[in-house]
Amino acid sequence: MFKYINFLLLAILLLIFSCDEEPKPVIAGCTIKTACNYNADATDDDDSCVIGVGCNQWCDEDDGEPLEFDCAGECGGDLLGTGIYECIDNPTINDSLSCVTNEYTWYNIGNDECDVCGGDGIADGACDCEGNEEDVCGVCGGTGIPFGKCDCDGTPEDCAGLCGGITTQEYCDACSSGVFDCAGICDGDLVEDCTGICGGSVVEDCAGECGGDAVEDGCGNCGGDGNCNEGCMDESACNYNPDATVDDENCSYAEEYHDCDGNCLIALDCAGVCGGSLVKDDCD
Repeated sequence: MFKYINFLLLAILLLIFSCDEEPKPVIAGCTIKTACNYNADATDDDDSCVIGVGCNQWCDEDDGEPLEFDCAGECGGDLLGTGIYECIDNPTINDSLSCVTNEYTWYNIGNDECDVCGGDGIADGACDCEGNEEDVCGVCGGTGIPFGKCDCDGTPEDCAGLCGGITTQEYCDACSSGVFDCAGICDGDLVEDCTGICGGSVVEDCAGECGGDAVEDGCGNCGGDGNCNEGCMDESACNYNPDATVDDENCSYAEEYHDCDGNCLIALDCAGVCGGSLVKDDCD
């Protein structure tokens, strides 16, 4: 009976004290600690979290700007290469916002086309990452026209030297001089023009342009306007004339070790000679 009374009193006391405690309020907010709007007092997450942008988890109120990993893994590094990005943890995601919102890493692969971090890619003049160049046939790293052939298709020359020609050996043997023109005619006078057409009439102009229309003026200047301003055209000469269009072959130059005004540019020897080799004992 006594034990029952004690148990009843204990239950009453617990009930009294529990009635004195006030219930904790429910506070809705962002509960993700790395979010821009994290609320340390929030008890229930309300899906309002704003995830920082970039590898530095930059938020609108922060200084600076969002940064990205470079291809060496440095946040904000400058080894950006081609700037190729990838969501490392989930490659199916192809935009940075979705990647970081899901707390993945948006990573700048940054490798160039040769897969070199921060590299410069294929070198100028090369056609691949190994530094090979295109041959005359346009093949990267190729060996050009096959030996004994006359074009990239492996076509042979005939006996008259025509690529893919049909001159017979009998005709070639009958040509006593053994000289054929571009049409394969023995002792013929046809030649290829600048476009490669046998017997064609297109020629290079004075500037070396095939089929061009530049001509020399009366001063001998290709494409000139006929203004024959004579003068020295050597920039290293003392009387160089930048307006000259025709060299009068009358350039003048400074003496050795002097400028154009006659000033000595190096030390005088003991005899007062500019650039001389005499020392004091030789002058006494």
